[in-house]
Amino acid sequence: MSAAMLRRLAAPLFGLALLCAAPAARAADGFDFTGDWKGEIVFDKPTTYGPAKASYALSIHDGYVLIDVTDADGKDFEFCHDACTFMQRGANAVIAGINRGEPGDNGVYWIESWTLSATLTDPDHLLIEFTRLVRNVGLTKPDKGFSPEFGMRGEGSFVRDAAPAEPIKPALSPPPAKLGDT
Repeated sequence: MSAAMLRRLAAPLFGLALLCAAPAARAADGFDFTGDWKGEIVFDKPTTYGPAKASYALSIHDGYVLIDVTDADGKDFEFCHDACTFMQRGANAVIAGINRGEPGDNGVYWIESWTLSATLTDPDHLLIEFTRLVRNVGLTKPDKGFSPEFGMRGEGSFVRDAAPAEPIKPALSPPPAKLGDT
């Protein structure tokens, strides 16, 4: 890789490193995302592979994030899979992750990326924009109800839970690795 290419890649990564630094220390500016949040996301771009709306529970403590989802069919699952990154600047935050499934007998596996962009509208309310992209690697055409790729997006309002759960323990969801960590 050329030196010019490395310089072009380094600038955005340096900016990302600054954005990711010390998420738990930012409550001092008056914008505190710490706590448990509940809300519903309505998807303006639903797919046959995802619901038109779903209920979400977010738990944010000391830079750790856990996300539980209950879809329209009542199925409950953890969305974060211990792979969340939490970044905050003032009243805005981003929760992001990339997850991957194991290859099936046919060699096909899924990989998905998603973001929840959030803004505190007041100390107890969040507005969230959700985006999810999925790629079924190895699948070249729709098969058994699965598409090679799909995306969905939506928006929702969340309220801080008045009776928060016990804070997340690091064993459940490790904090995101900083750039340079191995």
